[in-house]
Amino acid sequence: NANPGGILFHCSTGKDRTGIISILILAMLRVPDETLKTDYLRSNRFSAVRINNRLNEAKLASDNLAYLKSIFDLSTVREDYFQQAISMINDRYGGFDSYFHDQLGLDEAFLLQIRNKFLA
Repeated sequence: NANPGGILFHCSTGKDRTGIISILILAMLRVPDETLKTDYLRSNRFSAVRINNRLNEAKLASDNLAYLKSIFDLSTVREDYFQQAISMINDRYGGFDSYFHDQLGLDEAFLLQIRNKFLA
Protein backbone atom coordinates (compact mmCIF):
# COMPACT_ATOMS: atom_id res chain seq x y z
CA ASN A 1 0.00 0.00 0.00
CA ALA A 2 2.89 2.35 -0.66
CA ASN A 3 2.13 5.82 -1.91
CA PRO A 4 3.05 6.63 -5.50
CA GLY A 5 6.71 7.52 -5.82
CA GLY A 6 8.27 4.62 -3.95
CA ILE A 7 9.21 3.58 -0.46
CA LEU A 8 12.02 4.46 1.94
CA PHE A 9 13.71 2.09 4.36
CA HIS A 10 17.07 2.43 6.03
CA CYS A 11 19.23 1.67 9.02
CA SER A 12 22.27 3.28 10.58
CA THR A 13 24.77 1.65 8.22
CA GLY A 14 22.59 0.29 5.42
CA LYS A 15 24.91 -2.45 4.26
CA ASP A 16 24.05 -5.69 6.02
CA ARG A 17 20.37 -6.35 6.72
CA THR A 18 19.24 -3.35 4.70
CA GLY A 19 21.64 -4.23 1.89
CA ILE A 20 20.28 -7.77 1.68
CA ILE A 21 16.67 -6.54 1.85
CA SER A 22 17.49 -4.13 -0.98
CA ILE A 23 18.86 -7.01 -3.03
CA LEU A 24 15.70 -9.05 -2.36
CA ILE A 25 13.35 -6.22 -3.29
CA LEU A 26 15.25 -5.44 -6.47
CA ALA A 27 15.40 -9.16 -7.35
CA MET A 28 11.65 -9.31 -6.81
CA LEU A 29 11.40 -6.58 -9.45
CA ARG A 30 13.63 -8.71 -11.74
CA VAL A 31 16.53 -6.28 -11.72
CA PRO A 32 19.54 -8.06 -13.30
CA ASP A 33 22.16 -9.51 -10.94
CA GLU A 34 24.90 -7.23 -12.28
CA THR A 35 22.78 -4.19 -11.43
CA LEU A 36 22.06 -5.62 -7.97
CA LYS A 37 25.78 -5.98 -7.36
CA THR A 38 26.59 -2.49 -8.65
CA ASP A 39 23.89 -0.98 -6.43
CA TYR A 40 25.08 -2.94 -3.38
CA LEU A 41 28.71 -1.89 -3.89
CA ARG A 42 27.68 1.78 -4.05
CA SER A 43 27.30 1.62 -0.28
CA ASN A 44 31.06 2.15 0.05
CA ARG A 45 31.00 5.34 -1.99
CA PHE A 46 27.99 6.80 -0.23
CA SER A 47 29.34 5.80 3.19
CA ALA A 48 32.89 7.01 2.68
CA VAL A 49 32.66 9.80 5.27
CA ARG A 50 31.18 7.47 7.89
CA ILE A 51 33.79 4.80 7.11
CA ASN A 52 36.64 7.30 7.43
CA ASN A 53 35.23 8.64 10.70
CA ARG A 54 35.02 5.11 12.13
CA LEU A 55 38.60 4.39 11.07
CA ASN A 56 39.87 7.64 12.56
CA GLU A 57 38.13 6.85 15.87
CA ALA A 58 39.60 3.34 15.80
CA LYS A 59 43.10 4.74 15.20
CA LEU A 60 42.74 6.80 18.37
CA ALA A 61 41.96 3.63 20.30
CA SER A 62 44.63 1.39 18.78
CA ASP A 63 47.33 1.22 16.15
CA ASN A 64 46.96 -2.56 15.81
CA LEU A 65 46.67 -3.24 12.08
CA ALA A 66 44.48 -6.33 12.52
CA TYR A 67 42.05 -4.30 14.64
CA LEU A 68 41.96 -1.46 12.11
CA LYS A 69 41.42 -3.92 9.26
CA SER A 70 38.52 -5.50 11.14
CA ILE A 71 36.92 -2.07 11.60
CA PHE A 72 37.34 -1.42 7.88
CA ASP A 73 35.92 -4.84 6.95
CA LEU A 74 32.91 -4.36 9.24
CA SER A 75 32.27 -0.89 7.83
CA THR A 76 32.35 -1.70 4.13
CA VAL A 77 30.75 -3.99 1.58
CA ARG A 78 32.67 -6.21 -0.80
CA GLU A 79 31.81 -8.13 -3.91
CA ASP A 80 32.41 -11.42 -2.10
CA TYR A 81 29.75 -10.48 0.50
CA PHE A 82 27.30 -10.00 -2.37
CA GLN A 83 28.36 -13.25 -4.05
CA GLN A 84 27.98 -15.15 -0.79
CA ALA A 85 24.40 -13.92 -0.33
CA ILE A 86 23.48 -14.79 -3.92
CA SER A 87 25.15 -18.21 -3.63
CA MET A 88 23.24 -18.99 -0.44
CA ILE A 89 19.91 -18.11 -2.05
CA ASN A 90 20.76 -20.13 -5.16
CA ASP A 91 22.25 -23.16 -3.37
CA ARG A 92 19.93 -23.35 -0.37
CA TYR A 93 16.65 -22.25 -1.95
CA GLY A 94 17.05 -22.79 -5.70
CA GLY A 95 17.18 -19.10 -6.65
CA PHE A 96 15.15 -16.00 -6.00
CA ASP A 97 11.89 -17.22 -7.50
CA SER A 98 11.88 -20.36 -5.35
CA TYR A 99 12.85 -18.30 -2.30
CA PHE A 100 10.01 -15.85 -2.87
CA HIS A 101 7.45 -18.59 -3.45
CA ASP A 102 8.53 -21.36 -1.07
CA GLN A 103 10.14 -19.43 1.80
CA LEU A 104 8.23 -16.15 1.80
CA GLY A 105 4.94 -17.54 0.52
CA LEU A 106 4.57 -14.95 -2.23
CA ASP A 107 2.49 -16.07 -5.18
CA GLU A 108 3.02 -14.96 -8.76
CA ALA A 109 -0.05 -12.68 -8.67
CA PHE A 110 1.41 -10.75 -5.73
CA LEU A 111 4.84 -10.49 -7.38
CA LEU A 112 3.22 -9.23 -10.58
CA GLN A 113 1.27 -6.65 -8.57
CA ILE A 114 4.53 -5.44 -6.95
CA ARG A 115 6.25 -5.21 -10.33
CA ASN A 116 3.35 -3.28 -11.85
CA LYS A 117 3.31 -0.87 -8.93
CA PHE A 118 7.03 -0.13 -8.73
CA LEU A 119 8.34 -0.49 -12.27
CA ALA A 120 7.94 2.26 -14.83
